[in-house]
Amino acid sequence: MQIRTSPSTLCLALLLAGLPIPSAQAADTLPKSRDALFADDEPVAPRQSGSREALFADDPPDAAELPASRESLFGEKDPPPPLTAPASESSPPSATTVKGFVENVMAYAWPKPSHWSEMMTHLDVSAQGSISSNIKWKLGARIDYDAVYSLTDFYPQAVENNQRFNFLLRENYLDIGAGNWDFRLGRQQVIWGEMVGLFF
Repeated sequence: MQIRTSPSTLCLALLLAGLPIPSAQAADTLPKSRDALFADDEPVAPRQSGSREALFADDPPDAAELPASRESLFGEKDPPPPLTAPASESSPPSATTVKGFVENVMAYAWPKPSHWSEMMTHLDVSAQGSISSNIKWKLGARIDYDAVYSLTDFYPQAVENNQRFNFLLRENYLDIGAGNWDFRLGRQQVIWGEMVGLFF
């Protein structure tokens, strides 16, 4: 058990006990620390630089000794720089992308009067690109041709003339970016929802 007290308290306790108060010279001979009071025959070796205090010093390590990145810490190579730089406003126009599809639908009515009711071919083509980094464009068209009106004579002439061929302009617009604003000028198709058999 160890009791710690201040010098004034120690003097007061000695006075009350009737013991003499040690002088300043006698105080110099008192042990200065717990190690000096309970010292063994063998002197305690001084602490080396590899001691716990040196290992867990409060002073932060020098910034130059810290690793610069995760790769340098684990011995990995630094990642290569990005292949492409961000496009500036004066960047050249991008290559034009063209895509589309061809679809054919055929139907035959049976039993009476049996006849070909549909030989529809759909051709859908669209292209898009950019004039600059702030101006992009898109063009699209669809052509429908029903060969049943050309290869059979089941339908009246007025129906043939109306249903044989159809041309439709689909999405055709310019996208213009101006600071925090984006503008779309032209024809756009907005799909509100789809489910099997229905289109909104």
